[in-house]
Amino acid sequence: GPTLPSAMHRCEVSLGVDRVCGRWGFGSALMNRALAWARSETSLRFVDLKVFGHNEPARALYQRCGFRETGRIEEAFVMQDGTVIDDIVMLLSLSRPKSAP
Repeated sequence: GPTLPSAMHRCEVSLGVDRVCGRWGFGSALMNRALAWARSETSLRFVDLKVFGHNEPARALYQRCGFRETGRIEEAFVMQDGTVIDDIVMLLSLSRPKSAP
């Protein structure tokens, strides 16, 4: 997560499942565990993530978990073969009240 005190109300999740194991529920299990942890941390208000633009199964999983797309980083990656990959930025609000200053 962030290191600045003013950003400590956010965390970032990153996970990956080998394609061979896709569609077996591992991604859902990992995300559910990560979100359970995030919800147990009362200081957190948001969970951020980035996902490859072409990874439709992962994007669908994140949307089912309540994440919404907030932006796109065009040409975030240029592979050796010339393939260009965008990164999609997604956000989940944990719906907690703001702390008083």
